[in-house]
Amino acid sequence: MERNLSQKKLADATGISQQNISRWELGIHAPNIADCIKLADFYGITLDELCDRL
Repeated sequence: MERNLSQKKLADATGISQQNISRWELGIHAPNIADCIKLADFYGITLDELCDRL
């Protein structure tokens, strides 16, 4: 939301499926480590920051 990205735009930018992103947001599934790395790289943050471990 902060970057005004839709699930589709985030999926296109990261190579992660929109369906997976939707499942994470709904709390159905959690991302795997490979997708966490893609997200952290996309947002320019560490994995600790992504997981709120600061």
